[in-house]
Parts: sequence; structure tokens; C-alpha cells
Amino acid sequence: VGPIATDLVAALRPSLRRLTVSKGIDETVDLSAATHLRSLGPRCFSGCTNLLTVVLPMNGRSISIGPSAFCNCSGLRRIDLSTTAMKHAGALLSCCQRLESVVLPARVETMVASADDVRGGYHGALFDCPALIDVALPASLQILGPAVLRKTGMKVINLQPTSIRMIGHRFASAVSLPASLVSIGDDAFRGNPLLTRLDLSATRLVTVGYRFASGCTSLAEVLFPSTLQVMKAECLNDTAVSVIDLSRAALREVGTGFACASPELTHVVFPEALFTLGILGDGAFAECPRLVGKQQLWDRARRQVVRV
Repeated sequence: VGPIATDLVAALRPSLRRLTVSKGIDETVDLSAATHLRSLGPRCFSGCTNLLTVVLPMNGRSISIGPSAFCNCSGLRRIDLSTTAMKHAGALLSCCQRLESVVLPARVETMVASADDVRGGYHGALFDCPALIDVALPASLQILGPAVLRKTGMKVINLQPTSIRMIGHRFASAVSLPASLVSIGDDAFRGNPLLTRLDLSATRLVTVGYRFASGCTSLAEVLFPSTLQVMKAECLNDTAVSVIDLSRAALREVGTGFACASPELTHVVFPEALFTLGILGDGAFAECPRLVGKQQLWDRARRQVVRV
């Protein structure tokens, strides 16, 4: 499995005689007897490619886990972190290609990688875990950082039980979103060929980042909330959406190249009063051959908004 950090060994000394590390094909670190263990330091088991299973003490609600503690454990298959006190998951379990099962701490609030994590190639919690097909996210979760849960085996990510307020850059697929959501980062859902529908109508979404859902070639329907104000450049490019209904939105900005190269797009519905819309970007609706009334839409927009 590799050397265990000095501070970890010191913490384990009172229980070291009962600590078992089984070697061979099925390598396991069993810390269940380490009753004095209070923390696992940064990168504690990082790069332990033969590690298959980690067992933590069941009475360890005060255990804290440092950044990247289990990153690049390419053989790790399952881990239960429910007994830990972690609130900030960072790049936890990034690049664990065989990870099939993980139980997250009940009190996690953020999953945002640090600058050091990113420099080390660990872009977000549960990033690049292709064998992971399901994970229960805790109700306490509020912020998902860049690339969290990207490149997993999950077709649907259920955020409904969480308190999510912000989804970071390059987020993966999700169709069940909580009412608490107010912001979606750049490249969220981008290039997901499995995504067919996005219902944002029950959220409090205000801002959508660059290239939102761009290149989702199977995406046929998107429902927007009345709170939506800003859609950055190149959102909804190259999708299968036929109707974009923004009639309920309080739009202030629609970015450059919005919904361009969408061959199935036939109708775009803006609010009846466009006075709230201050910016409509160049190239919006370009290369949409089936769009009805495009010229009238532009003529109406030009009278009331500023093109950029």
C-alpha cells in the first residue's frame, strides 16, 4: 500500500497491535481498532494504487480528513466516510478509477478543490471515477466546485435532497435539481450526449455560466425559472432543443452565440416586455435554419436592447 505518514502512525500506536494491513491481491487498510485516531493528513493514502478497501473506526465522528487523502488510489473499490467530521471535501477521492461505492459524511457542506489540488491534477471530489454509478449526496451539501463528479459512470445525479446553492464549472449530468440552486458555473453539463431534459423551473437560478449545456446533442427540452437574469456566451449551442421559452424570466443579459448551431430550434420566446434585457450578444441564434420569425425577433430586440 505504501508508507503511512508519521503522524498517522503516531496516532495509531495505542492500537497498533490490533491494526491489520492485509497484503496481496486484496489489500486492505483496517483502521477500525484505531480508537485514538483523530485525523488523516493531506495526501495520506494518495497514490496507493494497490489499496482496495479502507475501514475507519466506527466511533470516529471527530475524525478529520485532509485534502487529497485518497486521491489516485486507482484500485480503491469502496470506502465509508459516514463516521468522519469532514465539512469540506476538496478533491476527495479524485482519480479513483475503480471506485464503486462511497458513503459521504453527513455534514459535508462544500466539495471544492483547493489550488494545490488542481495543480496536482486532482480537479474535484469524485472526479475521474468511471466505475462509480451512484452516490448519495448529503442534505448539508451547499456548493459543488469545478469538475466535481465529472467523468463518473453516473447517468443521473440527484441533487434534490441537498441544499445546493452553486454548481461549479464543468459539472456533469443532473436532472433533479434543488430549489436552493442560484448559480451554475461555466461548462456545466457541456458535451453530455446522454442528457435529454433539464428542468430548472423549480430553482431560484439567477446566473448561468459560459457554454451551459453546449454540445448536448440529445437535449430536447430545457425549462427555465422566473428568477433567471443572466445567460453567458455560447449557452445551449448544438442541442436538439426545438423551443426555448424565456417568457417567465427576468433576463438582463443573453450572451454571444446563444443557442447557435441548433438544427432543431424553431421557436424562441422572450418576455413580453423586453425592457429588462440590456444585452443580447452577437451571433445569437446563428445557424439555426428552422428558426421561425428570426428577423422579426431581431428587429424587436434591436429596438429595446443593446447588442454586443
